[in-house]
Amino acid sequence: MKSFKWNLINQSNIEDKSGIYAWYYDLSLGKKDIENLIVAISDIACSATKFEMVEAFLRKRIFSFFQEQPYNAKIEGKLMPSFQGVLEHVDICSSSLTEKIIINPFILYEVKKNIDLLSSEFMSPIYIGMSKNLFTRISKHKFLIESFKSEPRKAVDFTDRDESFAARVVARGMIETKLRVSISYVESDFGIHNIMENLLNRINYPVLGRN
Repeated sequence: MKSFKWNLINQSNIEDKSGIYAWYYDLSLGKKDIENLIVAISDIACSATKFEMVEAFLRKRIFSFFQEQPYNAKIEGKLMPSFQGVLEHVDICSSSLTEKIIINPFILYEVKKNIDLLSSEFMSPIYIGMSKNLFTRISKHKFLIESFKSEPRKAVDFTDRDESFAARVVARGMIETKLRVSISYVESDFGIHNIMENLLNRINYPVLGRN
């Protein structure tokens, strides 16, 4: 398996071969964002307000990129009323983590340092795909993401999976240079690359792996 950062995705290092691939998003925390949070909560006396501000920071800077999309749900039973509607993913920040940050907000600088050292193996893939030509497919992803960055469009406008993926990357505010792709060359004979993609999607359930 090989992994490539955004700026290293080109013909010279991804071959025109069949295989599977997985996109990852590298987390990061900006020093200025941390500094702004520290200043903001230092001016607040109310503990509940500080708690809300830290939770909002964690959601925006970390959890929002990996939030599950809403589910259409229907519940019914024999001789029972039926219910249907949209279920939203509720991000619940760890209260103990939030409290630690309130007590010592400067710990976020240490969190940032360690996040910067993480490799993609510690992250969940945001998308898993397959192709008979990995270079062509991955280059298409990159082109679409760059195009939609300059002209954002809604994911619902597309039936093409690649376009939908690109639109959702942009909609989540992901910085494209923090995207990386891992590839594994797999023979397309007997559709083995398709089978591997099917298995991996059902093991990982990547957040952007469904239209």
